[in-house]
Amino acid sequence: MGRLKGHSQRITGFVSASAIGYYGFTDRSVQSEGNGEKGMGSGADLCGNWEKAADWF
Repeated sequence: MGRLKGHSQRITGFVSASAIGYYGFTDRSVQSEGNGEKGMGSGADLCGNWEKAADWF
């Protein structure tokens, strides 16, 4: 992030997508932003970290 701020260019838009794997893998329930919690495992961890990094923009 520091390297980006050091340049004279400005970011005018940013699109990020990371939902796959966030809720873990289950075949018995429907998960959504309103009722689900972050799952366990590398996919869920990656999604959580990706979304935290995207918030910087």
